[in-house]
Amino acid sequence: MRNVIFNFPYTHGPSAIRWIVKTWENGFSQHGYQTHICDDWRKLYEMLGRLQPDILFCDIVSSPIETEEFRSCLTEARRAGTKICLSVFWPLLAQPSQRADALRHFDIADLYYGEREEDSMSEFVKETGKCYVTIAHAANPNIHFKVNAEDKYRCDLVFVGGKLQLKRWFNEELLPKLKRRYDVRIHGPGWTVQDNLLRAASKLFRMGKLLSMSRRIDRHRFPIPDSEISKVYNSAKIALNFHEREADGMQPHHVVSQRTFHIAACGAFQISDPVKAINRYFPSGEIIRAELDSKDWIEKIDFYLRNDDARRELQNRAMARAKNEHMVQHRVAFLLKLLAASASRS
Repeated sequence: MRNVIFNFPYTHGPSAIRWIVKTWENGFSQHGYQTHICDDWRKLYEMLGRLQPDILFCDIVSSPIETEEFRSCLTEARRAGTKICLSVFWPLLAQPSQRADALRHFDIADLYYGEREEDSMSEFVKETGKCYVTIAHAANPNIHFKVNAEDKYRCDLVFVGGKLQLKRWFNEELLPKLKRRYDVRIHGPGWTVQDNLLRAASKLFRMGKLLSMSRRIDRHRFPIPDSEISKVYNSAKIALNFHEREADGMQPHHVVSQRTFHIAACGAFQISDPVKAINRYFPSGEIIRAELDSKDWIEKIDFYLRNDDARRELQNRAMARAKNEHMVQHRVAFLLKLLAASASRS
């Protein structure tokens, strides 16, 4: 059995990393790999020796590449045949300066990748001299698929996602206006006082190294089970999609969200904020984009709520493209080709 290790922390909580790893696990299983989670890099040495994985995924936030000890661990793994895939972003905000220096001066991985588009990673390439490859998010065929609507989830508009500071315009300027006009449902962490208290408690336990208690709390923070995601999207007339942005509305960390692919694969209709790379993945206008202007959002929402046929045509086209191009098995196949090419060059 071929093995893959994900050296990512906090994969059990209601965060983006959980969805990412869960989706990758599904894709690799379809390609004949067994996946393993390492949520503490200090356990990595033992896991590498025991599993001798074909591929090791590392996250730059949780990987202390500035230490010779950790770099030596990765070097030994590469010598033994393991391919190292390091997820990176740039600049390394809120990270030790020595970590960025390590990226500049050491050969750490076989592949430097991330969900950020290449145009927002040009400084990484320039400063480190390393190649960067965008591997976009994807949908999970076990979770994201077309189903019938259910009465308990029926609504005009739905948003599935956390209440994040970098979505302030959406949270404070747009959502209140939409709630006054439409039946809006929100599912995600951070929207209630109870969830914020649970999140704070979980964080305190993690800081105190009481991980079992943190995980027990996090089990109560999932607003809807994975098995209900497709029902939630298919029961709403329109799914809202909004990306993280800076205070000025710009998106220097140019990313197409997981949500974009999830909604499409579920066969639901979505309206998104204006992220230019969406056209790269859905080039025929299957996803409607609205400007950072509440009037534009409301006009588009009103139009598509009145025009069922136009809405269904776009959601069916988006679903077909997602099924053919943007499921996780497509991303795994792409990654394996990249690693094979890197092996042939070495």
